[in-house]
Amino acid sequence: MKTTWLFAFVIVSISAVQIGCGSSDSGSGGSAGAAGSSAGSGGNSAGSTASDFPAIALDADIRTLSDADKAKVCDWVNSTLGGYGLETTCASGNSVSNASSQAVCVATFFNVPCKVTPAQVKACVLTEAPSHACNSDNAACDPVYCN
Repeated sequence: MKTTWLFAFVIVSISAVQIGCGSSDSGSGGSAGAAGSSAGSGGNSAGSTASDFPAIALDADIRTLSDADKAKVCDWVNSTLGGYGLETTCASGNSVSNASSQAVCVATFFNVPCKVTPAQVKACVLTEAPSHACNSDNAACDPVYCN
C-alpha cells in the first residue's frame, strides 16, 4: 500500500499516491462510526461549518498564504474533519489520519503542485466531513487533487 495525502493533514493508505481530499466513516473528535474507528483531539464536538471558514481571500493560491492564514485554514480543516491527530479506519480498510498538530499542517498542507484556492479546499472538506475523508472519489476534491 502507498500513502495518499489530503494535503498533508489527512493520510489515506490506498494503491495510488495523489494529493487531495478523502473522507472517512467515523464520527468527529474521536468517536467511532458504524463502519470505522477513530481517535483524535483538537476538534470541536459540533465540527466546523462553512460559516466558520477563515476570512481570507477565497481565490488566493494556498501556496502563497501567510503562515498566519495557513494556520487558520489548518485549524478549520482539522476541526471540520474531526481534530488534529484523528485516526480513522475506513470501511474499505484504508486508514486516514489528520495532521498531528497545527505546525505539521502549516509545514506540509500547502505543498501542492498546482494552484489550489481556499474556496476549493473549503468545498472539498465540506463534502468530505461527514465521512472524515474516507471517500477519495469525490468530484468536489478534483481541483485539490490537481486533477
